Amino acid sequence: MFFSSYYPGNPASIFGHTFLKLNFSEDHQSKLTDYAVSFSARATDPVGVVYAIKGLLGGYQGFYEISPYYMKVNEYLHTESRDLWEYPVLMKPKQIDRLLAHLWELSKKASYSYWFMSENCSFQLLALLDATYGDTNFAENSPTIVLPARTLTILDKGQKLGQGSIRPSFKKQLLYRYNLLSSKEKETFESNDSNARILDSKIAVVRYQQLLVNEDPKKRAQLTKELLPLIQKRAALGTKTPDFDPLWLQSMKAENPLLAHDPHRLQLSSGVKNDQLLNRIEARFGLHSPLDREDGMPHHSEVNYFSFTLEHTNREIYLQNFRLIDILSLQPANIASSGFSWRAGAGALRRLGYFDKLLPQLSFAGGYSLAPTQTFTLYALLGAE
Repeated sequence: MFFSSYYPGNPASIFGHTFLKLNFSEDHQSKLTDYAVSFSARATDPVGVVYAIKGLLGGYQGFYEISPYYMKVNEYLHTESRDLWEYPVLMKPKQIDRLLAHLWELSKKASYSYWFMSENCSFQLLALLDATYGDTNFAENSPTIVLPARTLTILDKGQKLGQGSIRPSFKKQLLYRYNLLSSKEKETFESNDSNARILDSKIAVVRYQQLLVNEDPKKRAQLTKELLPLIQKRAALGTKTPDFDPLWLQSMKAENPLLAHDPHRLQLSSGVKNDQLLNRIEARFGLHSPLDREDGMPHHSEVNYFSFTLEHTNREIYLQNFRLIDILSLQPANIASSGFSWRAGAGALRRLGYFDKLLPQLSFAGGYSLAPTQTFTLYALLGAE
C-alpha cells in the first residue's frame, strides 16, 4: 500500500492519495517495473468550481487502473514533488490469488460513481481488500468522510500493514544535496564548478527545473544544454555520489501519515464579551490547522473544510460562521521554490459592524514565505475579501 503525501498546491490532491503495488517477486531486480493499482475518477472538466462540485456530488465515474509503478513515481515524486510512503500488506498466497482474480474482473468491467469525500480512491481499495481477505469489513466500517491517510490507520488497526518506509520526493532530494554544502560553498554556488558536492547540487537543480517545464519542449531542451556540461564535469572527477544518509531518512519518521491526528475536531470555550457571558462551540470535519500537532501532516500548510462556530449569549444561540473550505499553502523560499504562497477561503461569517448579519464570503491572498526551520514559518500575504 502506497500513500502519496498531501499536496496543498493542487486542490485535487490536497488530501493525498493511496494505491497498491503488485510485486513481481522478492528477488525481482527492478521494483520500478512492478505494477501499480489505483482507483481514480475520469474527470472531463478542468480543475475549478465545476470540477469541485461534480466531484463532491459523484458526478464522475471512477475506474480501477493498472499501470507500471514507474509512472506513479514520475507523477508523484518528480512532477508533483510528493513523498511516497510504502507499507507491506500482510497477505497469504491464496489471498493474493483472489486479489488478482477479482482485480482482473474490476479492471475490465467495473465503474462506480466517484465521490471525493466518501467513495473515493481509498474507499474502493478498502473494498478490494475486503473481497481479498473475505473476513474483514474495512469499507463498511470506514467513516463517512474517507481520507486516504485514515484508510492506512484502518488497515494498521486491523493488523494488515507492515513497517512503513519513505521514498523522498525529488524536491526533498535536491534540498538534501544542497544542504550538504558548507556556507562558503553556498556563497560560491553559481561560480564554482570544480567541487563534486556543488556539481551534484547543480545537476539536481537543473533536473528539478526540467520537471517543472516538462510540458514545454523548448525550455526543456534549453535546460538539457545546461545539464550536459555539468554531467561531463562531474564524470571527469571520477568519484561516486554518496547515497542518502540513513539518518536523514530516519529523520522523516515524524512525517509518517500513520502518526497523523484525527481530522475531526470539537472545541468548547467560555468567556466574557462586552460584559456578557459567552459560550462557544466550534466543530471541524477536517483536516489540519496550525494549532494542531504536525506529525504526519503537511508542513507549513492548513486545510479546513466543513467547519462552523455557534455562540450562545443572553439566551440566544446564533451561527457565528460556517466555512466550506479554508486553505493556506505556504511554499517557503529555497533553492527549489520561489516562495510564492497563497490563502483562499469560502463560506459565511459575521464581521464586526455587521453583527446581526451572516454574510457569504470569498477570499484570496497571495504573497511570500520563508522557513528558518522546518516548524517555524514567516509569511506575508496580500489579498481581497
